[in-house]
Amino acid sequence: MFEISFSPQYSTAILSLEKRGNVLIVNGDELDFSDLPDGGEYPPEAIDNPSIVGSVTRVGEEIQITVILPYLMPGYFEAPAPITVTSDGPIALPEGRYPPPPEDLPPLPEPIAEGEDNAAQ
Repeated sequence: MFEISFSPQYSTAILSLEKRGNVLIVNGDELDFSDLPDGGEYPPEAIDNPSIVGSVTRVGEEIQITVILPYLMPGYFEAPAPITVTSDGPIALPEGRYPPPPEDLPPLPEPIAEGEDNAAQ
């Protein structure tokens, strides 16, 4: 089981997370924590992934990890509460990280063909 905390960062980066047993897959990179003993800790320099922040620890069956959460909302974005992941598979990320889609925009004007007079438009 993973307890995942998030560290929001204004970024255009993409984040995908998936759990498979004691393996956390971060953007396709498999991070295997099977050898991390109860009470053990991997320091930041032991984890070769730019999306992981700080140490990774194990308390009982729970692996505790902090992941950078990219967002594109203008202004302040509050860190969401940690999530506990018990099932294998893709991990749903917190919502509200991206601005809503723009409303229907008016159609663009037709392009002016070469040689046509701009003033006539």
